[in-house]
Amino acid sequence: AAAAAAAAAVAVAGGGGGSLSRLTTAAEVSVGRRRASPPALLRVSELLGGRCHPEFAAKVPATTSSHSGSEKKKAPARDATASASSVVWILQRHIRPWLIDGRKFHMRALLLCVGDLAAFMHEDIRILVATRKFVDASADPTCTAALVTNMGANQREDGYSDVAQNLCTDTLGDFGLDAEEIRSEASHILSLTLSRLLAAGRRQFFTLPNCWELFGVDLLVEGGTGRIVLLEVNPSPSLAMYGSGDSACLRSSLLGGRQPLEEETFEVRALPSTWRALSIPIDEQ
Repeated sequence: AAAAAAAAAVAVAGGGGGSLSRLTTAAEVSVGRRRASPPALLRVSELLGGRCHPEFAAKVPATTSSHSGSEKKKAPARDATASASSVVWILQRHIRPWLIDGRKFHMRALLLCVGDLAAFMHEDIRILVATRKFVDASADPTCTAALVTNMGANQREDGYSDVAQNLCTDTLGDFGLDAEEIRSEASHILSLTLSRLLAAGRRQFFTLPNCWELFGVDLLVEGGTGRIVLLEVNPSPSLAMYGSGDSACLRSSLLGGRQPLEEETFEVRALPSTWRALSIPIDEQ
């Protein structure tokens, strides 16, 4: 059985400084200036032998993200008499990544949503790099050290180096990318995503004037084209890539040591210069 979807839904309840949003509907859709149709999602009853065509990667509902460009999980062992419909897979076209010294990476941006609605993106988009060369995954598709770019997962790998695998945005200039263009394109993608969410109504994105929330946004750069693709938006994001210490202290430091809303008036406070205000085009489709 097969079904196509224009956009995937991602739950983003709770976290940050308040319960600002409940559901986004723009995950894993490229919405940058280099427009492209969103990847088709195909539901199938079984993935033969747990393997898939190189152009596709398997995604299983309710698995956690690996930040690999698409989620992947080995098919569970199945009894020969089990119903063909007892296991559901979703296939997505794989995004061939831009590489840093032959290794895959994804970008983690911070999105701050305040009140009803002001939005800001932190200028320091972190570049999180896999531990092993991407070519290693060609010979061994289970080589997560080459496919998964999640910082926590890579810290458990032999050979992990925070200096080489947790980079600031400006280092992209050493690998054929323009850092300021990356920031500009990422802010455009987030502005357009928020615009579409607001246009969809409060059932999709429930903003409140007295709440704020910090999200972690994962983006991937497509190899060859430099196209930026939005992978997902996470509530209560890990901030470990921004320094040591607990999340509350790191969040406070990033926000300039105070809440982004005035307690009495709920006016948006001035943020440190490291935050870029987003212009949200409400009527853009």
